[in-house]
Amino acid sequence: MKQPYFSLKPYYFYLAICICYFIIAAAILLLSQKGQSELYINSHFTPYFDTFFKYYTNLGDGWFYAAFNIALLLVGFYEVLLALVTILITTSIIHLCKEILFHGISRPMGFFVRDLNIHLVNGVDIHLENTFPSGHTCTGFNMAIMLVFILVKYQPAFKNIWVSFIFILAFLIGISRIYLMQHFLADTMAGTFVGTFVALLVIVLFEKYTPLKDHTFWKRSLLRLKN
Repeated sequence: MKQPYFSLKPYYFYLAICICYFIIAAAILLLSQKGQSELYINSHFTPYFDTFFKYYTNLGDGWFYAAFNIALLLVGFYEVLLALVTILITTSIIHLCKEILFHGISRPMGFFVRDLNIHLVNGVDIHLENTFPSGHTCTGFNMAIMLVFILVKYQPAFKNIWVSFIFILAFLIGISRIYLMQHFLADTMAGTFVGTFVALLVIVLFEKYTPLKDHTFWKRSLLRLKN
């Protein structure tokens, strides 16, 4: 059976923000030596930033993604399915990169000489290797795309300001990884790309080539908001 037409047009504004980010980040990488941007961000530390990023970075943890999926049960079982398929694929990609393709590559604290004046946040467990790509950032952008998908589906007249806000929420997870000296800018760029591309690809494939979104069971939610 032919599936209803699916368009990426509602996602153009969000994708445009992502492209602008990639262009700026790529320019920074090309015009600076490895580690300069990380040291610059880390050097602008304050007690407020320490506390904020120490806890905010946990939004990219697996447990938070699990909580995110539980919350999605209130929206729809179909959305939960998309989120689970997405995280399965992205986790596999991140594991492949860190444990096989780029295994052993030093993280910032394993790369910099020990006598550098690096600010470390109390209570943060610093890792020394397997830096590429950033799994936390990837997870953050998985959730961002899912939130945009929900806006497009249930609030078609949504404002671009909400899309911008969603991007910022995910972007700050990447910044937290740099501020805490857990990842390089290139790592967070890769995490952003994988998280965004895979999540969007899963949505496109399910929306265009499967009938699940119209199935009685998958249209339901815990709150039974849908018929």
